[in-house]
Amino acid sequence: MRQYTVYFIVKKDRHGYLNQMEVTANNQTEAIASVRKAVKESTGRNAFGATCKAPKRVPSGMEFNGMIYTRYSDLFHTLW
Repeated sequence: MRQYTVYFIVKKDRHGYLNQMEVTANNQTEAIASVRKAVKESTGRNAFGATCKAPKRVPSGMEFNGMIYTRYSDLFHTLW
């Protein structure tokens, strides 16, 4: 069992909010599945774009899960 940090987006009020959660699992697939299940049970919302790869700040915005979000807010962790 290893400790994984899973990054995901929760959509609310026409914005996507970047979140992270740490879980213990055997592999990344199980970690992502357990995070999606936990988010659905606790908030009633879906966890989109879940990945174990950390988002990276680039000059044009935020690179997350292979996409570049040009309008990223550091204050609210909002991707839109």
